[in-house]
Amino acid sequence: EAISLSGAYRLSDKGLRALVESSPSLKSLKLESCTRVADGGSTCLSALHGVADSLEVLSLKLCDMDDNNLLHVLPKIQSLQHLELDGQPYITDALICEIAANLPLKSLHLAGCRGVTDDGVVAVASFCPMLESVVLDDLPKVSDR
Repeated sequence: EAISLSGAYRLSDKGLRALVESSPSLKSLKLESCTRVADGGSTCLSALHGVADSLEVLSLKLCDMDDNNLLHVLPKIQSLQHLELDGQPYITDALICEIAANLPLKSLHLAGCRGVTDDGVVAVASFCPMLESVVLDDLPKVSDR
């Protein structure tokens, strides 16, 4: 099962929870530009615990989230293989290191995650042996270290 709600600006915690609960075998969820999901923070994303064993693809592009919104949720989705966090300027190395150490990622998109530094990129390179694709565009704190 796959659900794409990209641009659903009015999607709330209640709506996301209802969708996830009605799709227990959900494999792909795209919430690009769903800014109200960010407003609900980790409370809203806690709905994803219900699909932690099946969700393989998650896109949270341009949702204006930060580490606090995501740290308590993402590392627990053990089936997650493809994660898109592009355009999240408040995400830092703390989240990236936690994700890299705990998820079997095959692809990771971090374009525009301006809080990511060399340490985050090194963690991804060190702890994601199954990684096939990584997008690291527009990361001004990353060097050639």
